[in-house]
Amino acid sequence: MNEILNNQTKMISIDQQIMQSSDMDTVERLMVLRREIEASEARRSYQRDFARLQSVLPSVQKSGKASFQTKKGGRLEYCYVKIDDLTNALKPFLNEHGFSFLFKQKENYDKIAVACIVMHIEGHRESVEMSAPIDTSGYKNHLQAMASTVSYLRRLTFTSAFGLSVTDEVKAPPSKKYYSESAFRTNFPVWRLKISHGEKTPQQVLQLLRSKGVMLTPDQEQQVLQCGV
Repeated sequence: MNEILNNQTKMISIDQQIMQSSDMDTVERLMVLRREIEASEARRSYQRDFARLQSVLPSVQKSGKASFQTKKGGRLEYCYVKIDDLTNALKPFLNEHGFSFLFKQKENYDKIAVACIVMHIEGHRESVEMSAPIDTSGYKNHLQAMASTVSYLRRLTFTSAFGLSVTDEVKAPPSKKYYSESAFRTNFPVWRLKISHGEKTPQQVLQLLRSKGVMLTPDQEQQVLQCGV
């Protein structure tokens, strides 16, 4: 509080000296000093209100789901927080504490950089910038690949700028990884022979495979079951 009063006193003194001075060099020097004090006060207000903001920020539930095929033939599924969910959940709290934000992006060859700029009503602003290669996974066209990367970077920069948890970006392990078709074609004749000789029933073969962590596709299971018909 004392420092704030001291700065206010300095500002009043500087304004008086500017009004009274006829020397342009002196006026310019005083104006620079005045801007430095204003910037210091704006930064102090930002830090004060930012601390208050963080104490009331809500948690945001994951509502986005993604799934894609891996190079090994399995599927990778995970949940994440959508950028719209993040911004919509925080906007009322940002407005109440005098904050706003905007995103800026730029493309550089095969990479995209995104910056989340956080602005305070008193004039101070801070930003977090991250970059990543354009997401060419799957069968995306160029615009879709860019949009995927931009969305990902917006989530990361936004959560980082406001000190939110980024654990929502951690990908979960695949929920289902089916037996490869090549391995099935190799082993299916052996299982069929055992079934035809009465050594195993189709159900016993399937149960044995499940106990070993082997997950057949519905079509593969049907082929095994038909061996007993």
